[in-house]
Amino acid sequence: MRILALLITTACVGISAFSSSAAGAQPAGATSTSATAQEPKLKTPYVDGLEWKIQNARRSGQITADQAKTLTAQQRQLHALSWAYQSGTATAEQVKQLRAGVDEIDDVTRVQKTVAPSDPKLKTPYVNGLQWKIRQARASGRITASQEEQATAQLAELKKLAWTYQSGKATPDEAAQLRLGVQNIETMTSSTAPAAPAGNDRPRRGGVTSH
Repeated sequence: MRILALLITTACVGISAFSSSAAGAQPAGATSTSATAQEPKLKTPYVDGLEWKIQNARRSGQITADQAKTLTAQQRQLHALSWAYQSGTATAEQVKQLRAGVDEIDDVTRVQKTVAPSDPKLKTPYVNGLQWKIRQARASGRITASQEEQATAQLAELKKLAWTYQSGKATPDEAAQLRLGVQNIETMTSSTAPAAPAGNDRPRRGGVTSH
């Protein structure tokens, strides 16, 4: 019995020593996060998917080509960190860096909320028709040449917004800007708008001519 007890004690000591040795093999400062407790957003499948988000944001015009290039380089660096995180060898500082990088790319490439193109007055056909209203208002004397020039310049910007709105890509702010611009031109060119001062309504030089 004493021999059996001695063998059991020796085996327990061996297992304990092996466990201590395995724990000591982990790199200094590395995290001991288990696979079940790891954040999905910091693992390689999610980090690899960030490349698609970057390219999609570039194609939609949300970011420039230069921004996409910079973010792609950053994403590749994050891939190495995510592999270390997933394998349990990443340090606390590396995990912090990985999380910050993933959050940054997510924020930059997040799909913006858009407005459904439901208002006909904000679509391209109606906005293009405002050009005729501007010309008519100028011809009838309701606006001056300077006002016509300003309204035409504003209309050029509204046409771009109208195309964006009609394609379903306009943000709420862009739709509000478009609506306000259309209303301004409508008010300016309305038939009830006061007539603009005549261009020759200036005091004549010199005294009163005697007859």
